[in-house]
Amino acid sequence: MLPVALSLLALSIGSSYAAALDVRQGSPFPIDIGDTVLEGPLEGENITLPSGNSVVVICDARLGTGVSARSCFEALDTGPRDPRQETWVNDGVEPPAGHDFVQLPQMLFSASNRSWADQDVKDNTGCIIEPTLPTNYQVAQASSWNVTEAARAVIQACVIRRRLGGYAQYIGGDNRLNVRVLGNTRHAQCSKGIQSTPRSCQYILDDMYKDRRLEVFGKGHWQITVALPLTLRAPDGLCQVIIDTASPSKLSITSWFGVWVAISLVNAGCVRQGKGGKYAVPGKDQYGNPTKDLTVAIMDEPPGLALPGNQNSIQRQTPSAAAA
Repeated sequence: MLPVALSLLALSIGSSYAAALDVRQGSPFPIDIGDTVLEGPLEGENITLPSGNSVVVICDARLGTGVSARSCFEALDTGPRDPRQETWVNDGVEPPAGHDFVQLPQMLFSASNRSWADQDVKDNTGCIIEPTLPTNYQVAQASSWNVTEAARAVIQACVIRRRLGGYAQYIGGDNRLNVRVLGNTRHAQCSKGIQSTPRSCQYILDDMYKDRRLEVFGKGHWQITVALPLTLRAPDGLCQVIIDTASPSKLSITSWFGVWVAISLVNAGCVRQGKGGKYAVPGKDQYGNPTKDLTVAIMDEPPGLALPGNQNSIQRQTPSAAAA
């Protein structure tokens, strides 16, 4: 549990964060739009998919402008395309017994912001595809092929025709699932080649905690709720993530969800290309100032040298791993 002073600060940060990211239904992904006033959502368009299913597609500049269609297709190609109906559940929700299920959040990333950028367009951005549940639902029935079809419809209607992000509604067997196509202006800083594999790093992403509640990451301070440094390892030993801070005296208030997104960016942008990499996680310090001192890094472990932090194989992290 957060101390009272930091709880009030976290509440203020969380309220501002939610207001600034009034993004279409689902878990918000922080998109840098600065103070620019962007066009709101366009009128929904009913689109019949090749399977005969119908979805409503809405283009929205707040989900990205100058989005690269090739980046979106690249992101889409990294996902499954299974026609079997599955149960999609929000993080923390117990899935129904006896059903195949997909735990949200899930995101498909293009490998790099500008890997497919057209030379004559300066504002090309990368792409993220995210299945989501509306706020009034916790469970949906759909197949990964339903998601693929709907995402392609958004790419066609919004990205190709208007170079905007967008989303599709009423997907799957019960019409409850949505899918968003977002522009991505964030990228990881890649380093030298490593042995880690995207598949092994995905094990970490699938099993780690993704809660959106704010935590206090730091070192040697009585107010921290997550003690650093922390190391997450895949069961096969082919991926390890180091979570650490650049400034031992400064706290970083952010969420496990933000850390999960950061690891996803490194995995997609660097590990997929056979490289290590790192990403600075946006957050607030103990005084409410923006900070990027918290970093996640994927790198090989030097022979004979144990990495700092948690030496165990990955397990679902508790949201408040308090300092000892």
